[in-house]
Amino acid sequence: MKNIPTTKPTMRCVATRSRGATMVEYTVGLVALITVLLAPVPTKNKNVVQLLEEAIKKEHSAYIYASSLPSPEN
Repeated sequence: MKNIPTTKPTMRCVATRSRGATMVEYTVGLVALITVLLAPVPTKNKNVVQLLEEAIKKEHSAYIYASSLPSPEN
């Protein structure tokens, strides 16, 4: 019986390609996430990171103001 060469890849070859595909998937996902975060919001003319920063500053300043008020005495 003759040995017929198969085109089946070895397990090592499959694992290497799988790792490469995973890296591509993570890279595409990361680029998409960064694009969404840095793209300007049409109505605000700012990106999501800037809007989040402003919201955190606003809430923090409200917290500082509230904590600086004297406590009511009984």
